[in-house]
Amino acid sequence: WIGNFTCRRLGILIVAHHADYLFRSENVVIEQKTLHEEAVWAHTRKLQPKVNDWMRRRRIMLYGRAPLELRKVPGDCQQEWLSILQSPVENIVRDANRQIRSSKIHHQLMHAKGLLLIVNEGNLLYQTSADYLAMVARVLQKRTNGERRFSAINAVVYLSIHAVPGGMQPVWQTGLVDMADKELGDFIDTLQQQWFAFVCRGRIVLGRQSFSERQQPASTR
Repeated sequence: WIGNFTCRRLGILIVAHHADYLFRSENVVIEQKTLHEEAVWAHTRKLQPKVNDWMRRRRIMLYGRAPLELRKVPGDCQQEWLSILQSPVENIVRDANRQIRSSKIHHQLMHAKGLLLIVNEGNLLYQTSADYLAMVARVLQKRTNGERRFSAINAVVYLSIHAVPGGMQPVWQTGLVDMADKELGDFIDTLQQQWFAFVCRGRIVLGRQSFSERQQPASTR
């Protein structure tokens, strides 16, 4: 779908360690990352020893097939769990930051804005877009000296398509690092409209949760 939106695909011309898309006239570089179902099993392998330890120390008690929910475990267990969740997210952000920065240098567009586009294709670790963007916000927290981490990334968009009764529901959620950047915000709004126009060619249910406003992660200020 993005190829229909007047862009130049970088991968056709240069090596893969650069970002995926360049919108030269809009001065935006986009790197797309995809969350796959396989990540769930990798997460489970890392989490299970923690769960066993929590149960041994009677920090939690599980009976039958009751689901384990992050928000319902004790605070110290939450922090251990979040550290497991954060690592793969940080790897994605770090790689995207490097690729966007490399593309900006290669094309001599040092003032271009970087957009990380995250596509969820079945990773059920994050039940909502807000869950994932909250984790991204943790990763993008400023350093103690006030400098931004992963400074090549100016905005993050999470998108997915969820199965709902009667069809599929598209989800688009934006987490902007700089809400004052109107040009970047307008560009993302246009990109969102193009995406919805593309996915609505299929059997799509447009419900209340299909559209989400741009959000500023509080921890990135």
